[in-house]
Amino acid sequence: MKRNLIIIACLIALASAAGLAGFSLASVNSSNILAKDNLIGVLITTEPLDIGTDDNNKSNTARLYATLPGSEITAEYSNGFRNESKNIFEGINGIYYFNFIEYKDTGIFNTAVRDEAITDGRTTIIASDDGKFLELDGTIYIATTEKYITLFMNPIYQTSDGRIYSTRSAGRSFEMFNGEVCSLKVDATTSITTNNNVQSSGISVTITVVGIDIPDHFSILQYGSDGELLSRSDYPYGATPEELAPDQNCSFIVLETYSDTEKSDHYVSRRIYQMGSPHLETYFYREGGICVIKNITLSW
Repeated sequence: MKRNLIIIACLIALASAAGLAGFSLASVNSSNILAKDNLIGVLITTEPLDIGTDDNNKSNTARLYATLPGSEITAEYSNGFRNESKNIFEGINGIYYFNFIEYKDTGIFNTAVRDEAITDGRTTIIASDDGKFLELDGTIYIATTEKYITLFMNPIYQTSDGRIYSTRSAGRSFEMFNGEVCSLKVDATTSITTNNNVQSSGISVTITVVGIDIPDHFSILQYGSDGELLSRSDYPYGATPEELAPDQNCSFIVLETYSDTEKSDHYVSRRIYQMGSPHLETYFYREGGICVIKNITLSW
């Protein structure tokens, strides 16, 4: 199964290349991981990683290696972006979110890769005289039909020769309701002292988990500046357009989302989009209890 991904690449100036190359991250509880392998993100799954035992590395910790994105990327519509790649972790139904370093002829790239199920993804690199710190933040939506769900924040590491792999972690269980919000976090820090000068580096990955009812259908209502209803369009689940041209007299749009259960306190939710808004946000259900945002581009 293919997984869509979003790639954000930042070219790091050669003047700072040496500093970035030394951005060493060590797991907090990583006694079984080689020190040269840096924590770079997480692979979120709803089942434990079934990867057996690896007797080919010194730590004797089973590893699931990733296939890095690269020249095989092809253009394909995905959540408002035009990037798509083959499955990053072959055979695993999971949500990946990580930041890795690429060395190319054109320079050094710090690249963030996130699965389409990661919403509001943000990558921040904080650099100071005391060191560097990387922050990855994002949101995932869990369908309330999955009354109880367990999420495993499996750590992702990068080796000194550029390979990327994930290892098992313990899971955390949730009871999901519409609007329920909770948070998962994995972080790591390390410090190196040279000539009485302490340099620290670290990473934190914070995932906000939100419960949401699976949409049944959507209604798009367009209003004029005086509040007059100009038009109403109804769309069954999975049939929303990729692009919408609002009426020339439209001042704002109301998106109504109808959930598939009348037991919800929010059976109908409404969101207002003002003139000039770039898109509307709808949802679709993906296996494993995950809901993913699908944007409707607005052409004003």
